[in-house]
Amino acid sequence: MDYEPVLLTSDVIRELTCEIGKQSLRKENLLIPIQEQMGILLPDMTSTPGQSLTIEIKPKWLQQSPNAPRDAYRCRTCALEASRKDKDRKTTYICPLQLVAGNAGIIRPYIRLRVEKEYARFGASKPSEEQMNVIIDRITTYLTTGKGHKLLQCLKRIQMQLDPKGILERDSSNPDSEANLALAMTLRDCSMFIKVNYSYDQNTDGIECKLGDLDAKAAAKLDDWGGKEKLLVNEGWYTRIDAGGVAEFLHEKCLISAGWNKHAPHYF
Repeated sequence: MDYEPVLLTSDVIRELTCEIGKQSLRKENLLIPIQEQMGILLPDMTSTPGQSLTIEIKPKWLQQSPNAPRDAYRCRTCALEASRKDKDRKTTYICPLQLVAGNAGIIRPYIRLRVEKEYARFGASKPSEEQMNVIIDRITTYLTTGKGHKLLQCLKRIQMQLDPKGILERDSSNPDSEANLALAMTLRDCSMFIKVNYSYDQNTDGIECKLGDLDAKAAAKLDDWGGKEKLLVNEGWYTRIDAGGVAEFLHEKCLISAGWNKHAPHYF
């Protein structure tokens, strides 16, 4: 993503802090340190009514955790989701392994939900069903056979290269290994901002995509990540089948669960 460094004055910081308070969807107060002197200007990827629509996707772990049990019934992200109690996420969740696999039958309904949610968020009236289908089809194609699919595959490959052994097998005596692991976790927490321009040249897909939320993860969080992974393994969130709640919902969503159900139905 192209960016431009800029100098910040105390007046600008106060104005930005005020604007963040108005625009942010987060509940906590987000403050910029008054002593901060540098900032960056990024491309505007926000939705513009009548011109474009932007959705945000968090790809998460695009490969199974290297520390997952061999008989895992869920991928790492689905295991974490199964351990949570927030059932509202059912409407906006997709298994990262399904996403990177380019499964259009699963990606398209997910994209529809994200598009509808974005229209509701900025208060614009939804377009006709025909127009909606065009937008949804363009994003789905982008993620299943287009450049978006290649980007997801690239993210997956880098995640695997940076973290081949997993957090529980990390070499704490090797600073480079820990730095690579922190970078892998950064890529597992980044966002894809996909902007669909309504007017576009038929020779192009009319889609812009930028990666954001690429702030470096601190190595100090390694122990916290390790504790979370141990919890998922020790409490059986990778392997529990009859966990109920969100876990039951994920039976139909996770690529690994789908494989178990297809090839070993007698097991259930």
